[in-house]
Amino acid sequence: MIDILLSTYNGEKYLHQQLESLINQTYTDWRLLIRDDGSTDLTLDILKYYISIYSDKIFLINDNKGNIGSTRSFSTLLEYSDSEYIMFCDQDDIWLPNKIELTYAECHKMAENNTNKPVMVFTDLVLYGNESQSVIGTSFIRYQNMDPLVVNNPWQCIAMSVAAGCTMMINKLAKAFILPMPSELVHDHWIVCNIAFYGKCKYIDSPTIYYRIHNNNSIGINKVTKTYLLSKLLSFFKQVYYYKAMFNTLSFEVNKLHVLFYKIKFNIYRFLGIRLYK
Repeated sequence: MIDILLSTYNGEKYLHQQLESLINQTYTDWRLLIRDDGSTDLTLDILKYYISIYSDKIFLINDNKGNIGSTRSFSTLLEYSDSEYIMFCDQDDIWLPNKIELTYAECHKMAENNTNKPVMVFTDLVLYGNESQSVIGTSFIRYQNMDPLVVNNPWQCIAMSVAAGCTMMINKLAKAFILPMPSELVHDHWIVCNIAFYGKCKYIDSPTIYYRIHNNNSIGINKVTKTYLLSKLLSFFKQVYYYKAMFNTLSFEVNKLHVLFYKIKFNIYRFLGIRLYK
């Protein structure tokens, strides 16, 4: 059994398509655990409709916590999960039909080869323009000029957040290394940094979802241009706060000089347009 964790918030526009893409998966031994983060639109009505039809597959967690934000919401869902493998789901994407099948095959193999270790696999994404209703990029990794192989080095992993949570699968053992997830940090970055240090991560160089680009994305996509990188530079103080929270919260000692070196190196490469991953 695989648990799929979905945190919703005012997702009425896109939720139907996402739920349909889950139902149409080639791999069927899964259940969907949902936590709503205080929606004020028709999100809950849509969820209740699907639960009424798929009561053996879709479950709504009622914890009365209200609006606690994306990271804490996923952390709560992860605490409820008790399956051997776990996936994370965003409300506005569209999963390709073989997403679970492909990801599970690799994650299960990794878990068998790395007993008593947390493991995580992640994939590429297709970028889908909501306004244009068309594909604007066939590879998130290459569009963003990222190197997915940084997951083999925890310091590089901290310096570059490369794994999208909506493409991840982890094993049950990983929960012990990532819970609780701190609200100041982005949940997918937190997950991959911990598993990169304590266990094993692997990238599957194939897209498994259509990642919808629109104005309301919780974490959006920006093409790496000089203007974009300048804006990142101007957000220096925000970055300092984020990394301070990261360093203070991780349970292992971080080599900050190595992280700083890789952070500068990756940004220079991206600024100059040097490809990090072919």
